[in-house]
Amino acid sequence: INIWASWCLPCIKEMPSLMELQEQGNYQIILVNIDVQASQGIKILTKHGFKPKISLWDKQGKVMRNELSAMRLPQTFITDEHMVIQGVEMGDKEWVSSHMLKRIDNYLK
Repeated sequence: INIWASWCLPCIKEMPSLMELQEQGNYQIILVNIDVQASQGIKILTKHGFKPKISLWDKQGKVMRNELSAMRLPQTFITDEHMVIQGVEMGDKEWVSSHMLKRIDNYLK
């Protein structure tokens, strides 16, 4: 679960890596946009050709802040198949690097 916003440059920087991870097929990526208007996030996704399978909108991050204490962007929650959080990564990452793939696997052991 990746928390992002259209005004967050590190969020946009890591998006190609997240999309590549999604395309590899081993992981499900859920993007949660926290802009004031959903159209702001949609505009960025469209502009850059990002095609998430699941993209949600949380107006101003109210749910993410209250339920997951998500305060810093980008923030990614690694969950197991039951949606139980196993790890949290803050800041932009190269998700398809061998280092990050090992970190994800370690969270999910």
